[in-house]
Amino acid sequence: EFFLEQAAEMIMGLEREVGVFLCAFLTGVVSACAYEILKLFRKLIRHSGKMIAVEDIFYWIGISIYGFYQLYFTTYGVVRWYFILGVVCGWISEKMVAKKLENHRKTK
Repeated sequence: EFFLEQAAEMIMGLEREVGVFLCAFLTGVVSACAYEILKLFRKLIRHSGKMIAVEDIFYWIGISIYGFYQLYFTTYGVVRWYFILGVVCGWISEKMVAKKLENHRKTK
């Protein structure tokens, strides 16, 4: 019975970690999408180098606040390796999808 209780606790812990990873993955996707939107805005309206630098600073401040918020409320502020991995995987996944969509748009 003791071992069953420990196994149940372990499974619940693993489910929580998977949930944190998925939340981190979405954080990476949202961060990358926000930057894609910023790039589209730059294509629509030409910007000077200084303006681009200012936009990038505001982007990184905003994404840092958003990332910290997600980290704080999913892991109670404890940096977990799988949270960082989830953010990176989400970012890379969004970039891959965006690149495929861009290539698909160019071939039409």
